[in-house]
Amino acid sequence: MLRLLFDQHAGGELYERLAASDGFDIERVRAVDSLGPEADDADIWRYAVQHDRIVLTNDQHFIDGTADPGEDTHPGVIQYVAYDWAAIADAIETIAALMDTEAIAGGTELFVPTEWTD
Repeated sequence: MLRLLFDQHAGGELYERLAASDGFDIERVRAVDSLGPEADDADIWRYAVQHDRIVLTNDQHFIDGTADPGEDTHPGVIQYVAYDWAAIADAIETIAALMDTEAIAGGTELFVPTEWTD
């Protein structure tokens, strides 16, 4: 099972599709009381580490290290670039069939280009 934390911009059809599946445990930054829609990247990073969640984001800061609060932790990140929710959902479902949260947490960074599933 993948335990995901959807960053502020991830959602819509992607959230609905993955949340309806038994293969995912999803929280949204916008819905977490201690985070909310204005949460900064370091707080999202910390929350994901503390709650064993993989960050799903289009934010480059989670990849280039600027979101890292410098606490020798890494939540694991799945980054997408385009808002093609159906293609991203297909890719994440493929990842979930191959890996679980433990396999990604601790430093794995996966990039999901939408053409991956074409």
